[in-house]
Amino acid sequence: MTLDKKTNIAWISSLVLVVLICLFAVRPLLSHIKEEADNFVLQKSRLAELETRESNLQSFKHNRQEYQASLARIDDFFINASEPIGFIEFLEKEAADADLAIEITPFPSQKLEGDSWPSMNFRLAISGDFPNFLQFLEKLELSPYLLEASSLNVRQVLGSEGAIQGIEATLLLKVYSKQ
Repeated sequence: MTLDKKTNIAWISSLVLVVLICLFAVRPLLSHIKEEADNFVLQKSRLAELETRESNLQSFKHNRQEYQASLARIDDFFINASEPIGFIEFLEKEAADADLAIEITPFPSQKLEGDSWPSMNFRLAISGDFPNFLQFLEKLELSPYLLEASSLNVRQVLGSEGAIQGIEATLLLKVYSKQ
């Protein structure tokens, strides 16, 4: 073999050796470094999340008394489904203040799919003057209870000579209750 052939074989062998080293040593090493870098970024984001949670927890502990007062007030938005007497008395008082006749029919407590809280339905049969009825509806809207009007039917009541004597309304209320 001549010197040129030996040199070419040495170069080719060196080149093959370098490629094999890159494939079997450097590539897995770089892959491992990338994996560790990704793991580091993940750990860093988890640490930042934990620090945020700790900060929120410290803030909550610091303001706990204020939150308890707010939670107590929120509890008043819900009626007691087993004894909704306070809510019924509220309806009767507001109807009397608006000079309306009212008949209240409660329905059992239920929790429908998609609702956050259980609720109780009330069917209100109301009769009187229309402006007074609007005043009653405004009082319901401003009431301290968490409620939703799901149905409203209003019709005029005509006297014997065709004069308007007032209205008759049926209102279906969904009132959220304590669990």
